Amino acid sequence: MGFGAALKSALTKYFSFNGRARRSEFWWFTLFYYGLILGAGMLGNMLSGNSGSLVGPFVAVVLFGLFLPSVSVWVRRLHDAGYSGWNLLIALLPLLGGLILLTFSFEDGIHGPNKYGPDPKNRPSIDY
Repeated sequence: MGFGAALKSALTKYFSFNGRARRSEFWWFTLFYYGLILGAGMLGNMLSGNSGSLVGPFVAVVLFGLFLPSVSVWVRRLHDAGYSGWNLLIALLPLLGGLILLTFSFEDGIHGPNKYGPDPKNRPSIDY
């Protein structure tokens, strides 16, 4: 899945916490999200003349506007790896929680359908 398709998929499933998201969809959206935050921060600094912080009103608008799609793509990514979306709450653990979630996001999706939906890559099931 390319950048455009991943972005379209993530943004059209704005409120969808069901189903599964491929790694490429998750990572392309994450790259777009953090790039937009960085760009909004730089724009805010240029317009205000403040070079001390990247946090400002433009960043707040981006964070507020893309909060739900970022959570939904995280939940769908966890579903693809076979985890419940509630595992996203692991991020609340200081330091360790973010690292655990990061490792979950690198895992390959389960081949074939799982309890969260069909395989987004349309791969056959692997029986062990």
